[in-house]
Amino acid sequence: MKLRPVLAWMLALGCAPLAVRCAGADGPVRIRQADADEMELAENPIPLYTVEAAAYRAEVFRDGHVRVLAGETVVLSGLAFALDRREMQLGDISREGDHALLLREGEVRKSTVEQVLDGEDAEDDGLNVGDASPVKTPDLPAVRFEFFADRIELSFDKLRPQKAPPHGLAPAYSLLAGFGPDAVSVVNLVSGVEDALPTARQPSRHIFSFYNNLGQYWPEIGVRHRDGTRLDIRGVSGVGHGPLDGLDAASPDPRKGRRGYWSLHEATPESRIVLSVHGAAAAEARAAAPYFTVAGVHALNLFFEDEPVRFVLDFPPGLVEPGTWRVAWRLEDHAQRPAGEGAEEITLVAGGPRNVEIELRPQGMGFFRGVLTLAAAGAAKSAVRSCEFNLARIRPEYPAFRDLFTAGGHDTEMVLANLLGMRGLRSTPSLTGIWMQCRTADGQDIDWDKYSEGLAKYVELARQGSVKDIVFLMSGHPNDRDLDKWFEQQHPDEGERRAARRETLARWYEGWARAAAANGVHAWEPTNEPNLGMPPERYIEDLLKPIYPAIKAGDPKANFLGGSICGLENHAWVRRLYELGGHAFFDGVSLHPYTGLGFDEAYRAELDLYGQVLRDFDDREADLWMTESAWHRGWGYADYTYDRFQARRESQARHAVVMHLNAEAMGVPRRKVYVFYLIEHGYNEFFLFYRAWPTSAAISIQVMNECLRDAAFVEERPLPGRGHHFLVFADAERKVAAVYTSTDTAGLEVATDAAAVTVTDLMGNRREMQPENGVLRLDIGGDPLYLAVGAGHTLEPVFPSLPVQPNLALATLGATATASSLAKGHTELAAKYAGLGPAGAIAGDWTGWSGLRIFGQPWGWEEHGDGKDQWPDWYEVKLPTATPVGRVRVVHEYGGWARTLRDYDIQVFADNDWRTVAEMRGNFYANCTVHDFAPVTTDRVRILVRDVNPCLFKSIPWIPKLSALRAFEVYGAPEGPARAFFVQDVLRRRTVAPGGSLEWRVALRNLTAAALAGEVRLSLPEGVSAESANLPVTLPAGAAGQCLAKLTLAADAREGIYTVVAGLYDGDRLISSDVESCVLSCRKPAEKPKSQTQKQPGTAPDEARADDPAAPPEPEPLPGEKAEEKTGPAEADIDDLLAP
Repeated sequence: MKLRPVLAWMLALGCAPLAVRCAGADGPVRIRQADADEMELAENPIPLYTVEAAAYRAEVFRDGHVRVLAGETVVLSGLAFALDRREMQLGDISREGDHALLLREGEVRKSTVEQVLDGEDAEDDGLNVGDASPVKTPDLPAVRFEFFADRIELSFDKLRPQKAPPHGLAPAYSLLAGFGPDAVSVVNLVSGVEDALPTARQPSRHIFSFYNNLGQYWPEIGVRHRDGTRLDIRGVSGVGHGPLDGLDAASPDPRKGRRGYWSLHEATPESRIVLSVHGAAAAEARAAAPYFTVAGVHALNLFFEDEPVRFVLDFPPGLVEPGTWRVAWRLEDHAQRPAGEGAEEITLVAGGPRNVEIELRPQGMGFFRGVLTLAAAGAAKSAVRSCEFNLARIRPEYPAFRDLFTAGGHDTEMVLANLLGMRGLRSTPSLTGIWMQCRTADGQDIDWDKYSEGLAKYVELARQGSVKDIVFLMSGHPNDRDLDKWFEQQHPDEGERRAARRETLARWYEGWARAAAANGVHAWEPTNEPNLGMPPERYIEDLLKPIYPAIKAGDPKANFLGGSICGLENHAWVRRLYELGGHAFFDGVSLHPYTGLGFDEAYRAELDLYGQVLRDFDDREADLWMTESAWHRGWGYADYTYDRFQARRESQARHAVVMHLNAEAMGVPRRKVYVFYLIEHGYNEFFLFYRAWPTSAAISIQVMNECLRDAAFVEERPLPGRGHHFLVFADAERKVAAVYTSTDTAGLEVATDAAAVTVTDLMGNRREMQPENGVLRLDIGGDPLYLAVGAGHTLEPVFPSLPVQPNLALATLGATATASSLAKGHTELAAKYAGLGPAGAIAGDWTGWSGLRIFGQPWGWEEHGDGKDQWPDWYEVKLPTATPVGRVRVVHEYGGWARTLRDYDIQVFADNDWRTVAEMRGNFYANCTVHDFAPVTTDRVRILVRDVNPCLFKSIPWIPKLSALRAFEVYGAPEGPARAFFVQDVLRRRTVAPGGSLEWRVALRNLTAAALAGEVRLSLPEGVSAESANLPVTLPAGAAGQCLAKLTLAADAREGIYTVVAGLYDGDRLISSDVESCVLSCRKPAEKPKSQTQKQPGTAPDEARADDPAAPPEPEPLPGEKAEEKTGPAEADIDDLLAP
């Protein structure tokens, strides 16, 4: 007898399928479980469980497949659950409670009937499909579905913790589910951006990226369907799709569905996904939009000045939606200002042309971010396809390198470095890699001629372009163990192996240096960032001593660099190398100046401390190299970060340029700077080019290099005002000035005998300006400008209208400060140290670096943590007497993770009330803002804070939204023309013990055409005395001069901040444009360990110690001269080799 008719007869007589009606949280939900025999008899697979709710119907199949329908519209189809890349079968399905199903990892269960059909013993063990009784399940991961009237909530059970591998991320659980075939678009419910399906809008995990994710952040999405049905999904990572040529609307695999899928990449026991179903609404009905990709017609979306900006829309044949479509585009510049928009209509037909070309018309030169949308033309309603991209218009020195990039076959970093006009480049070859590629047949040696042939091709690109100096970082290699094994095979005895390895490596290093020198490469680093993993002693013994002699033997002119340290502030590590005599084994010092301090005044000061080490040990041959340089936050975040934290797309263009310019001013030329790094390769956000387009930092670097070319830094001309810079560069043909501020705006007048001056801004927009009566007038700010004239012409800043307008808000001058609240740590420090607390912002330490930071207080004022996200806050300065005031300068936080005061009012107390004299709304980037207003006589001035930026983010957990600032300066009303101004020096930390003394060099610039005699008068705080408080000074006509103040702290001086204020007087009249401050940090000397009793050598007269004054004095360098006479590094040698 055939079995199936019997089963049909059994089913006809049996019980009806089990159905459970339960009340979900928001209404009735009916869960129906199919009978096992019913499932067996069905021609097509039927659901094991069917859930009927008011807004949807859900179907769960035996193999873990899930489908959800709203009416006849499928809103979810397919489910995939995985641990890392191992997909889990969700075959163990059971009910949990009244309105939940549990899909647990396990094989698909056989029913009793299937067991009989397969010749197995049918056992009723409570685990068979169709058994409605509670069951015991294994301790395996599961996905829980909880059903409510209008939504489904997904959570997870038994997710086992995973262990992370060394230097990696732990494996993660992931879940994804497919969209139905009628889904047409998805909306990011956080940002409001819509994109047609399929699309890829999801993050990818990476240990070194910000918040461990690259990609995009779409955690809350609204899925729109043809008939107006909407499915809102919250708690996911984003949306994606499989390979376009493999999409299939009928596939049960969610990764192959035609409309793609949503996913959760890192499921945890706390994860919860909510699917909210909204029925069809005619007003929301829309058609699908075609899929396309967009790319510029030139590599990396780089367009030259005289080229049209054309992009190609590529429509894959299988995803074309015929019809007439409107393509719209809009652009914004590096500062997020509108920079062009336009639209045009295109017609798509099945089987028609695949590519459509459109032209964009950006306003000006430089970097642009573009958004392109496509939607149905006319009154038709459709999904909106969105694409975002970057592009740039540049004026390259060496345009041929764009074609070299397109052609491929060349070293990518070398090509891009020349395209950007970079003068320095670091390469990371490995000796093991060279041995594997060029070893002789017996492996005993390396064919250096073969290696040299390949190196010559690499260096040839530099000869054709801008790169002047190449540094070889002797990096590790993934196959280093292969070389170790070869030595083990050749020399089984450990002692012999060590000796042979030492001799062989020395011979190979010598050959390597000889081959490199023959190709114009002379600069070397023995390893990368040793301060992160070894003490200086080991670095000297294990690396410098073995490698340095071998490299010098192969190339006596080699410039072997010591250090290669990570962190701008780690100059003490380099100092220790010198103390140990390690400088006998290197020619220069390299560093990677990653820092949270930014690239302005504090950056200059830290670079100077490296120079101070060289000066202290009289190492006149050594030079500084920055062989890995980047902004603390990278050169631009992934979209994930911008979306997740609702961040502004803050341009890093300025940071990239002032990093170079301020390094030039401190003696590190561009040819000795390598920007980390050129192109994205999945490591982190420290790249100048994404795989397909540039960052704004890349373009600002290209503009700087195109403006300066090979012009060398000559000098910095002093400007009045703190943080204002005028750097002069020159070559045989041109003179170029780079001018900029610490983000405040200032007027500048430049005398020149040129008929016209070429002025180029940060992004390459260029204009010819004609001086009026020999003077060029313009405004400067945080974004550098480049002023260019012929080599024989002058560019000289002049100051005919500079007023006398001193800062009155200084504690030494009798000003006091109060605030709405004070951070707990600041209160504690103020109780312990003099001059801190609210007074820190009127201490004359405008950056917070020179004095305040020594005491653990890196800024002048911060409100109490209880005031987080609450406004207004206020900071008030009271002057000793009422006086006319007309300017306020606010110095905000600065550096890597700085908060800026976004919205605030400047108020004065007049007529028994606070009056607003200036206001700021929307300060997102400037860390220094100046506010001029009509003079008001008052003795009280305050800033009323209304909102704060936590860095560039709208909010982020670890940067609390608290009001904070570094300095608050109140200036008097402008008076008659100044006759001199104080010349700003590099910031210095002047740390003195009670009873100690130091010398302060006071520099001034004469603004008049005749010699100027005056008197520098010192205002001294209690606890500080001077050998003379009245210092006569004579300044040559139109030139600078200086005088020397000798200051002494009282023997009983309290630890803390003491500010000496200087002004230049003619009789009783102040004739300098401002006053100048010298901040002394009084610290009691720490107890000296018995092993360290000798005096530190050679400190500068006005800088007692460069490092933490609380630390014990460091021992003197080892006695004796350097171990051997070294040949000086070849400074111009590569120029000879790379000359055209």
